[in-house]
Amino acid sequence: MKYRKPDMFVDLGEGSFDFKSVYSKIQELGHVKYTIVESDGERKDKYKSLENELKLLEQYVGDEARD
Repeated sequence: MKYRKPDMFVDLGEGSFDFKSVYSKIQELGHVKYTIVESDGERKDKYKSLENELKLLEQYVGDEARD
């Protein structure tokens, strides 16, 4: 499928993207100052979706995710 419909997106950590192994590689590369998460698609509660994604990031980078 070339294009995705807006309702086909899921929160970070719920899809097929292997965040754990990607973040491990990022740590191997050294200091990372910024992490940008793009939240596409339609959600029933966009703010809850962002909260869930922030919680996932905090598991990997701790309080730095809020800075």
